[in-house]
Order: sequence, then C-alpha cells, then structure tokens
Amino acid sequence: PPAVPEPAAGAASPARITPTGSGRVRELQGGFWGIIADDGRKFDPMGLDAKFQKDGLRVRFEAAPDPDRMSTHMWGTIVRITRMEALGSE
Repeated sequence: PPAVPEPAAGAASPARITPTGSGRVRELQGGFWGIIADDGRKFDPMGLDAKFQKDGLRVRFEAAPDPDRMSTHMWGTIVRITRMEALGSE
C-alpha cells in the first residue's frame, strides 16, 4: 500500500483520523470488529489488536484511511490503526 505522508510539525494531516468511539462486534459477514465514533462515523479497522476487541470498549485512536484495501464487510471506512488507547467501557 502507498505510504501515508507524515504531516509537517504542528500541522494536521487530512489523511489522519483521530476520533473517540466504541468498539462493536458486527454480526455481518460471519462477524467482525468495527468502531463507531462518537460522531456516528463507522470504521472497519484492519488487524485490530485482540486487547481492543471488547464490545463497548471506549477507545481513542489515530488511523489512516486505506482506500486500496478491499473488505467483504461493506461497513464503514477501512482504516489502518497507527495508535490506539482504551478509555474504559460505556
């Protein structure tokens, strides 16, 4: 996949996504983990670490869209997580 350019010091990159939200197990396509941001956006994180796979776990994360990746989930924006921290459960 193409490299995601790093922002200049102090500048926000339009390719970076930095929401807060909740992890949710989705029952579509045999089941998968998704994240629903507080603003309602849906994210399909590729390779989500098992320690964050808890339904209802509140998280803050940084990610980059991965438009070249395909998914059978057909749910949310496919992202590559670059940083994630747990905030607790809902």
